[in-house]
Amino acid sequence: VPACPQCSDTDTPRPKFVTPNNTLYTLPQLIEDVLINSACANASNFTWSAGSNPGNYSTAYFHRNNSTFPIKDGVVITSGNVTGIQGPNNNVLGNGTGWAGDPDVNTAVGITNSTDAAFVKFNFTPLTDNFSFNFLFASEEYNAGSFECTFSDVFAFILTDLTTNAVVNLAVLPGTTTPILVTNVHPDNGSCDAINEQYFGQYNLAPNATTAPINFNGQTVVMSAQSIVVPGRQYSIKLVVANASDHNYNSAVFLEAGSFNIGQANIGDDLTIV
Repeated sequence: VPACPQCSDTDTPRPKFVTPNNTLYTLPQLIEDVLINSACANASNFTWSAGSNPGNYSTAYFHRNNSTFPIKDGVVITSGNVTGIQGPNNNVLGNGTGWAGDPDVNTAVGITNSTDAAFVKFNFTPLTDNFSFNFLFASEEYNAGSFECTFSDVFAFILTDLTTNAVVNLAVLPGTTTPILVTNVHPDNGSCDAINEQYFGQYNLAPNATTAPINFNGQTVVMSAQSIVVPGRQYSIKLVVANASDHNYNSAVFLEAGSFNIGQANIGDDLTIV
């Protein structure tokens, strides 16, 4: 993956916040050169949505710079304007009147009221039978209090087998079919007991807000989305994040560069000259 044009992990001086860049790559480049980053990448049919307002660029490249963010760089998709994700955590991200939700994420997560949906969708052909990629979910609804007991934005990684039309959501708690939500991944916050706390990463609240690498109140640990697939068969994947119920308190999914593992081509054994 090309180095961040503003900085790198070895440059000095360096900003200590995650930096998004929504002009460095086209959408196909974000997928093929950043997310997959393989000479064997076979991706096509790229589509995306970021709301009705052209100023709401919801998908971008990001780099952690010299921050403590656990993913070095990759692709971020947010339910708001991507330029707002950079730390410190000094304001609440929201969209005012916002835009529409997405019926696919509604179905995947089991709700009817998503709003402000942003997604990237493309086709790919795996060369391995075990496909995976790494991600982190962050949200303003992490507030070390009662919000976490009741409210959660939603996201889904909707994988469709284009031969059988079988559909599965990969954005689930490991070993389950339960969607990952703020309400089911958080520590004991004084208002409700801890649940799946091992998948919670950290709060970015006071006294650490001024040094937080991202402008979201909390985040999960880095997790892996994975599925058994049939090599050589074409699949579609829709990576979507949305607000729920209203247009306030945005969320984002950070996808690790180079982690979209579709396998490597087998070009046979090396030749030996005798």
